[in-house]
Amino acid sequence: MVAGLWSARQYGVYQDLPGPANLKVPGGYANVFASLAERIGPKRLLLGKMVTDVEHHYEDVLVRCADGSEHQADFVIVTVSLGRLKGYHRTMFKPPLPVRRNTYIHRHY
Repeated sequence: MVAGLWSARQYGVYQDLPGPANLKVPGGYANVFASLAERIGPKRLLLGKMVTDVEHHYEDVLVRCADGSEHQADFVIVTVSLGRLKGYHRTMFKPPLPVRRNTYIHRHY
């Protein structure tokens, strides 16, 4: 989880990026997080937590984890498998994801 430079006001605003839907990352997906932590600082990035829900408020985001911890941030980056997203997106995000995102999640793959 990252706290700091950006606002949660863009919650629900999505941009599809050009390119393939499936992307292989050289060295594995863990390199994405290593690079991110290097740029923003490892103390501002929380890894290894099982998130149960992400609650968006006007000014911030509250993340609740399975271990009972809660974390407040300006924004979060959620990286979950498509299977988990399909199974839990209706209860994980408050308010719910936009309808077009829900539709996309279930139509693809």
